[in-house]
Amino acid sequence: MRHNTSAIVLCLLAVCFISTPVRAAMPTTTRPTTQRLPREQWGAPLVEVSHRGKIWQIKGKKQRVTFNAGDFWTQVQAGGVTWQMRPSSPRDMLIKVGEEEYPVSLNNPGRIEVTPYDTGYKTGIKIVLTGFEHADSLRLFLTLALEGKDEDLCFDVAAEENGATVPFQHSGIRSLEFT
Repeated sequence: MRHNTSAIVLCLLAVCFISTPVRAAMPTTTRPTTQRLPREQWGAPLVEVSHRGKIWQIKGKKQRVTFNAGDFWTQVQAGGVTWQMRPSSPRDMLIKVGEEEYPVSLNNPGRIEVTPYDTGYKTGIKIVLTGFEHADSLRLFLTLALEGKDEDLCFDVAAEENGATVPFQHSGIRSLEFT
């Protein structure tokens, strides 16, 4: 009898093993679906960026920014208030190469490239300036964006100097150096 009991247990184990779905042990080929949350649910500003020619618009729910890539004139509208910033001038900044300083205009490098810019927490435009006279390898990266739910207006500047120094001169300020 003992022999038959062992055979029955083995048969039951075999039936259980065979009846277990094989696909459970195999990797699935379906990919998990990723749900995209609306921008406002994760703190991103609801901002649209558009342009017509050299005129760029950054439109949020609370603010609107207009930027002219031709002369760098900028206008900000917030509520019932409008601020207009002066266009670029021949002495926007100084480029220092070696011991020599050269005044330059932001809107007069060899190349100006404006593109939409969206980090997820701020949205606007990125402006890349290259090909400056006396400092051809200098690259400036400017961003103009509305940040967060309050749509704070942010200007960022970064320089890839490559041997040049950029002490900024704007409205008489000459003490800022980026190296």
